[in-house]
Amino acid sequence: PGVVDARYSRSQRVGFGLAPDLNLVTRNYGQQFIATPALGPASRQTQDQIGIYLQDQAKFGDFILTLNGRHDWVFQDNFATPDSAVSRQDNSAFTGRVGLGYVLAPGLVPYASYATTFTPQVGLDRNGQAFKPATGDQIEAGVKYLIPGTNIQAAFAGFDINQSSILVPDATNIAFQTAAGAVRSKGFEAEATANIAPGTNLTIAYTHVDIRFVNSTSFAGESLNGNRVSGIPSDTYASFLTYAFPPSSPLRGLQIGGGIRFIGTSFADDQNTVRNTAVTLYDALVAYDFAALDPKYRGFRAQINAYNIFDRNYTTCSFGFCNYNQPATVIGSLIYRW
Repeated sequence: PGVVDARYSRSQRVGFGLAPDLNLVTRNYGQQFIATPALGPASRQTQDQIGIYLQDQAKFGDFILTLNGRHDWVFQDNFATPDSAVSRQDNSAFTGRVGLGYVLAPGLVPYASYATTFTPQVGLDRNGQAFKPATGDQIEAGVKYLIPGTNIQAAFAGFDINQSSILVPDATNIAFQTAAGAVRSKGFEAEATANIAPGTNLTIAYTHVDIRFVNSTSFAGESLNGNRVSGIPSDTYASFLTYAFPPSSPLRGLQIGGGIRFIGTSFADDQNTVRNTAVTLYDALVAYDFAALDPKYRGFRAQINAYNIFDRNYTTCSFGFCNYNQPATVIGSLIYRW
């Protein structure tokens, strides 16, 4: 059993005005001057979420049954303008998951599961009202395999996910969104982790997903049913290799690593007429375990993660908007685990 508590607050001001046409093929936005529009009044929103959950796992012979349930309560206070009366929206829902696995052979476990989802969505629509939560259900089946006598573990899973009340551009005012969309996601994912040598670990993951609109229209009022959702790549690949220097080394306690992320093409618009290009990014890791200096420091770790280390400049367009993606980023952490 457990309890989850989360709080979110936001404030915003929105401006809307005419701008020159954007050519998604030549991406001429870098050479255009767009005047800053006048901003409207500020709006505020606070959201509190409380959830309780319970999970149990039982084994009957070679069968493994997993059951969990969760009930969430969400409380939202919304102010469309600084002097407006508060608008209150409360939601609650029960979600659950049931999974069944079977030990087919040592380390080999095929499984299947069914789950329901409930996701509060922050933000306000054009009327200053909070969005209703997104809901969905998921069917998943796959297999997990720990190769006997090795430190190699692999997993493969196929999934079919339905989601409703997702945010899409408001047809009456594209500066806002509305919780009126529905999508279906089908695909599979594969992952493998291996200790390929002392201190050397490798992780490889690949995902293929096909996300299409089920019951949605564009801001122009045209049906998007059957179209792919823009901005979401069909294929992604990631691998990461780390090496920890052995205790006998002068560099004991030091860990280094590097990885590759491939983000495949995706549609730049929901009408599926233009594509975003694929991109390959590189990441790096340097970490130090202070226990190598003295056992009394066990649990202390310093870590530096670097993402997109070659500062690849790329954009992703979706839902009628284009955004620059994460530039070269370095994050330092001091971690203590007990």
